Amino acid sequence: MKFNRTEHLRQVPPFTLLGGRLKGFRQDSESSNCTLDYSHRDNRLPAYGADGALLIYIGYAWMINSITLATSRQA
Repeated sequence: MKFNRTEHLRQVPPFTLLGGRLKGFRQDSESSNCTLDYSHRDNRLPAYGADGALLIYIGYAWMINSITLATSRQA
């Protein structure tokens, strides 16, 4: 399997001011993205372009938040 450079680039460098602010969120977002990717065929989102992928991620976050809200109300 070839090394895909675009999958290993960071949009925000880790040792910048913004990178420091995002550091705590990285593990959570990566695990959520991994779960979302693995739930689809070929381990990829079925979206073309950034707008399509963003729509899928927003829908996924909405679903997770709805499940969390419903679960917390039952307790």
